[in-house]
Amino acid sequence: MQLAAGAAGGDAALAPPPSKGSGPRLFCGHVPKEATEELVKAHFSRWGAVTDVYFPRHKKTLKRRPFCFVTFAARGAAERALAESPLSVCGVPIKNLTMVEDRDKYYKEKHAAARAALLAALASMGAAG
Repeated sequence: MQLAAGAAGGDAALAPPPSKGSGPRLFCGHVPKEATEELVKAHFSRWGAVTDVYFPRHKKTLKRRPFCFVTFAARGAAERALAESPLSVCGVPIKNLTMVEDRDKYYKEKHAAARAALLAALASMGAAG
């Protein structure tokens, strides 16, 4: 647990820690197998603190997919990396580098839209029945 922002002293409110991958993120596309999580983190750490490197896995085969997400501690570091990084990681070429939405924000909005659609469907069923 972490102290909530602005909390102080004995009456400090506890807040859950941020989820893994929460923060400014870069999408790295077409990352070859030679580029390990450690190499990717070392490469992007030149522009600021990297808090997470995530390589999704295929649901059925569990093999690593050919792309990753790099999460930074600060937005400025992610923006610098996007602007200054060559399209390679430690000499291994990649094909795409893009700033993407914060993972927590994406899922919060995705779930809010699904919840609204469900409530609307339930309301229409109740009105029809």
